[in-house]
Amino acid sequence: MAAALAALLVACSDPANDVTRFDEAKLERLASAGDKAAIAERTRRADKLDREAADTKAKADTERAEKDAKANAEASKAFEAALAANDEARLEQLAADGNPAAMFRRGEARLKSDDQGIHQLGYDDIEYAAEKGDPGALLWVGFRRSQGIEGYSWNPATGRDMVERAANMGSVDAMYAAGQIYDYAGPLHDLDKAKGWYQKAADKGSDAAKSRLEALKAQAPQPDENVK
Repeated sequence: MAAALAALLVACSDPANDVTRFDEAKLERLASAGDKAAIAERTRRADKLDREAADTKAKADTERAEKDAKANAEASKAFEAALAANDEARLEQLAADGNPAAMFRRGEARLKSDDQGIHQLGYDDIEYAAEKGDPGALLWVGFRRSQGIEGYSWNPATGRDMVERAANMGSVDAMYAAGQIYDYAGPLHDLDKAKGWYQKAADKGSDAAKSRLEALKAQAPQPDENVK
């Protein structure tokens, strides 16, 4: 009995039997053959990579949001001043000078035109504003890309990233839209992430987000009260 136990301990401590030491190719071969230890280790590694990727993305998003906010601070101040004064001439000049917020506003107005040339200029304005980091334009373009609507090719990941960029800059509408993107059935469907963005939007006062959170809560399986 003692000899058998000793042999088992040696086997368990043998590096050759420790799947955590295996390279990816060997681990994959064993996992594909049904080895339970290898399957568990493969899952652990995949989860670790997912966590690391999520942490890296979160850090990059935060740094980019801070950079965007700093870059747009002066432009936003000038735009808000002209808007508050209802100074259309100044707003037009700001748009002509490349102010992202002013260009987004002008772009939305141009899209209402029946003139196809002006209509296209509206898209150009909004695209440029999005490139410059205006949160409203990022949301506008990003959501359409995430859904493949209104002339945009379907590109869920790129659209999602644009919407989340706007959300990280503090746009409540973008927070809600990010929740919708993860809420919808499709390649990005993730209810936990959807709820996370909805909660952020709800915390900022979004009634639509609060309503959707309640709906998701009502849809969740309820514990059987008869089970003790």
